[in-house]
Amino acid sequence: MKFYLIQISEVTRNQIQNNQSKNITSMRCNTSLTKDEINRYSRQIRLAEVGKEGQEKIKGTSVLVVGAGALGCPVLQYLTVAGVGMLGIVDNDW
Repeated sequence: MKFYLIQISEVTRNQIQNNQSKNITSMRCNTSLTKDEINRYSRQIRLAEVGKEGQEKIKGTSVLVVGAGALGCPVLQYLTVAGVGMLGIVDNDW
C-alpha cells in the first residue's frame, strides 16, 4: 500500500489533470491476494457479500481523501484496515 501526501498549494488542478505533477505517481496495483493478506482479511472474505473476489476489488481501488482532520483521519484508518490498495491524502494543515 502506498500513501501520497500532497500539499494543495504545490499541486494545481491542471497539473493533476495533465499528469505534470512530480508528487503524483501512477501505479498499477497487483490485485491478487498474498497469504498474509488472506489471513489479515479472512473475516471480510468469509462474508458472502465480499468474498475473495470482492476483497481483490477492494485492493485494486484508489481513494482520495480531502482533509485529514476530525473526519478524514478515522476515514483513512477504516479504509486502510479494509484493504484499499492506494490512498491519496490532500490536506493543507502542515
